[in-house]
Amino acid sequence: MKLIVGIIALWALSAAAQTPAGWQVAKDRKQLCQLSVPAGWTADKIMPSSLTAADKKGSVVFSHKPASVSYADLVKMAKEMFKPVKIFEESGSRTWFAAQPGPGQTGTSWYVAMNSSPVCEAQITFKNAAFEESAKQMVNSLKPVK
Repeated sequence: MKLIVGIIALWALSAAAQTPAGWQVAKDRKQLCQLSVPAGWTADKIMPSSLTAADKKGSVVFSHKPASVSYADLVKMAKEMFKPVKIFEESGSRTWFAAQPGPGQTGTSWYVAMNSSPVCEAQITFKNAAFEESAKQMVNSLKPVK
């Protein structure tokens, strides 16, 4: 029975990390972390890990952190900087929360960090609540490049 539960859990994790049909995979400048975004999102020419929706109502910035930055330290700094208002997940493998909007910001801002090698993080912002399901898929697609 434990084996069956384990297999189902692994299947669910791998399914969650799949790129949805029609989406594109983006990689950070050093090709160490990746994230999937909907079709039509464009990368900044100077910073390829900063992408924006065609309608300009959504964006994501993601990156890897150097080995000298631990997952615990990164999460601590992120919580100080982004001020969580709702925690979606806080575990030894991933931290994901909704952040308080910054000055002059509107919409929703999410922060996610993966306890991976390297540590990968992303900040996703969106102005339309209907985009939330896609934002969840983006969160679940964040991972190190293999």
